[in-house]
Amino acid sequence: MLFRSKAEAMLEFRRIRDAGLPVPPEVRARHVAATNDGYATGPDPGRRIPAFALPDQHGTVRTLSDLAGPNGLFLVLHRSAEWCQYCRSQLVELELSRTLFERNGVRLAAVSYDSQEALAAFARKYSIGYPLLSDRASETIRSFGIFNQNMAPHLRAYGVPHPVEYLVDPGGVVVRKYFVPNYMHRVTGSSVALYEFSAVAEDAPVVTVKSGGLTAVIGFPSKRAFSGQELGFFAKFSLEPGWHTYGKPLPSGYRSEEHTSELQSLRHL
Repeated sequence: MLFRSKAEAMLEFRRIRDAGLPVPPEVRARHVAATNDGYATGPDPGRRIPAFALPDQHGTVRTLSDLAGPNGLFLVLHRSAEWCQYCRSQLVELELSRTLFERNGVRLAAVSYDSQEALAAFARKYSIGYPLLSDRASETIRSFGIFNQNMAPHLRAYGVPHPVEYLVDPGGVVVRKYFVPNYMHRVTGSSVALYEFSAVAEDAPVVTVKSGGLTAVIGFPSKRAFSGQELGFFAKFSLEPGWHTYGKPLPSGYRSEEHTSELQSLRHL
């Protein structure tokens, strides 16, 4: 998409939205496409993330060495805790899922171009207990290679990244990265904790389904999520004594039971 076309799509969206009018679906779609164009995700697994030293919401300069837990850091690069509703929901959900990471030796931190004052206000309002880091000049965002080039300099969003989350080891090597190639959607922290650590919240919603000698326990890792967030779920299967699992073809005289489900995996590398 040409830069001029992107700018026009974004301006059209903002003009209608700021006037308090309903945004037509086709206008919203053009705006989303323009914002997401060229979605970059930064360092791949096995690569080391760039070094950084950024102030948190309390004004303390933080680096990877003091942020990481014994098993690493889950580092979130997002657009804004001040005005991006999708980021704000993501940060709150991460706080709600924080113990799932910390019990497994991984701490949380988030980076945006917001001022320290804006981050402090957000942290107070929503009781955020992990570091929110201020990359005011977007230098760290640029060093990760995820600076969103679609934003014109006069826009409030100039300086934001394409949202990406990195699970890194204590030395800063990327173990896995999570992203959804649409700035309006995010993977929940609880889904990441489920995938990485098989961790679920103590109050996670669970149902038990029984069919013949097969019992399935199915549930979500947490009962909390927000609109636009991608959820994971788990299923644990057990067999009664005397029941066995076999590959096809079955031995003579055996009866099969088949259970299927359609799954969409998390976006990760």
